[in-house]
Amino acid sequence: MEKAYRKLGYFLLLLIPLTFLGFYKTYFVQFPDFEENITAFIHFHALIASIWILMLIVQPLLIINGKNRLHRKIGKLSYIVFPILILSFVPQMIKIINSDAPQTLFFPLADSMLLILFYSLAIGNRENASKHMRYIIGTATVFLGPTIGRIGPKLLDWPESVTQNV
Repeated sequence: MEKAYRKLGYFLLLLIPLTFLGFYKTYFVQFPDFEENITAFIHFHALIASIWILMLIVQPLLIINGKNRLHRKIGKLSYIVFPILILSFVPQMIKIINSDAPQTLFFPLADSMLLILFYSLAIGNRENASKHMRYIIGTATVFLGPTIGRIGPKLLDWPESVTQNV
């Protein structure tokens, strides 16, 4: 791993508190008595997205600790986890299409497209560690949009327009 990226796994640990903050008011605060609008699909999406984030954190830590075989095994597990992650967006997209604000479909659709693009490029370049790593980092950055998109209006009382521009 390139020297500049040796601390990447530790940096990606920031996704955990950011995700917690972003989804605190709409999800975590309800535990264990979730409101009716928190469906099994939302729980499943939260679970699979959490697994993906954990994989993003663990993988670079395995590389810097010389655990390349385990890194590859977990990487192969992504061939199952990633398509499930993308499919976990579908129920929410359907809900948005049938809502009063179908224009907000742009956000999960764009996130899905970016995830598919970055992941496909990462897998296509798995023999080129430098490119592979950068494309996987791209998948991590996609998670910042929904997270910041909730932190802004829910915790900081920012208007939606400001949050989306950030």
